[in-house]
Amino acid sequence: MEELNKTQIVLLTLLVSFVTSIATGIVTVTLMDQAPPAVTQTINHVVEKTIETVVPGEVQKTTVVTKQIKVRDEDQIVNAVAKNQKAILTIGGVNMSGAIDTLGIGSAISSDGLVVVDKSKMLGNRNNLVISKGGLVMEAAIVGESPDGYYLLQADLSTATSSIDTSLDHASSTVAIPDVSFSPLVLADSDQVKLGQTAIAINERSVATGIVSGLSHADSSSDSAVPPLVQIETTIPNNPANAGGPVLNLDGSTIGINVLNSDGMIITLPSNSIKDTMASISVATDTADTIESK
Repeated sequence: MEELNKTQIVLLTLLVSFVTSIATGIVTVTLMDQAPPAVTQTINHVVEKTIETVVPGEVQKTTVVTKQIKVRDEDQIVNAVAKNQKAILTIGGVNMSGAIDTLGIGSAISSDGLVVVDKSKMLGNRNNLVISKGGLVMEAAIVGESPDGYYLLQADLSTATSSIDTSLDHASSTVAIPDVSFSPLVLADSDQVKLGQTAIAINERSVATGIVSGLSHADSSSDSAVPPLVQIETTIPNNPANAGGPVLNLDGSTIGINVLNSDGMIITLPSNSIKDTMASISVATDTADTIESK
């Protein structure tokens, strides 16, 4: 050994290791053949787990696919119309002969029967008003008024009948009417209306679309605040049948109500105007209740 150089020592070491490995393998195989089955299974299990740890299988890659869904204006218009069709009601008046004359349409703005109507349609018919809804007819009365061109009617839900009883005494009605409620419009904040946005006008039979083309504000001497919006101008074709019906945005919320002006042209009054009139009715009612309680 002392006469061997370094290279020979390394080769000798490798040879000894090789022989030892072969001998160890032979001994291991011999022992495995002679070992009980339980021991063999345990050893195989350990070997398999070791292989799984050292050599992992194919790594599965997760691919995230982002799909952009574009909602078309056409679909939004269809949804907006469907959402508000039940809010469109027929307004009638009982004439001298006891028959009901159709005056126009109105729009429900509360579930308990508050309806906005075009004032010009009610001329000469302020009394004996009726509202038709889904085959039901009920009495109504004017409870609010705006100088801009509309009335607020309150339907008497307790008078609802499924038959057209022109005498209004309901003597011929024997059908019990369940609780009646309206499907009201959702009044948007008309101060948020923008030029160029889509506008949708609906009545009981037709739909028309356009864009907001102008916004008219009240004259104001104060520079500290934006004057209130008094009229919304749109490119929707003029149609007197739209008087009393709403103008919607793509979300289906109401930005204004259509009425006829003195020239017989449709104008759109902002929804915030209706909110103010509703608030004044509420205040008046609370005041009356207070007076009565005293």
